Amino acid sequence: MATNKNFRIRRGIVTALYEYAGPQNLDTVMCHTGLLIENPTADLVRAEWENLVALNLIEPLAGYPWVAKLTAGFRLQMQHNGGRPPVIEPLFGHEAL
Repeated sequence: MATNKNFRIRRGIVTALYEYAGPQNLDTVMCHTGLLIENPTADLVRAEWENLVALNLIEPLAGYPWVAKLTAGFRLQMQHNGGRPPVIEPLFGHEAL
């Protein structure tokens, strides 16, 4: 079960990826302010990165599992939401809905 910290890390990852036009590696994303505030372990960020891939919100570059970008549909959702992550269950939990 995801905790509030897990959701904040997921939102930090997608926010960081939104700010870049192209794919970015996990090390670069981990330096984003949204993640630095949380001070997560590298293992926790990697686990949430993999969760976002499984949820089809980010897509890794072929052959490079730690380099990814937002899926086109999800990037469009963020654009329509002013660059903020939309309120969806994978990013905010079922209680936010």
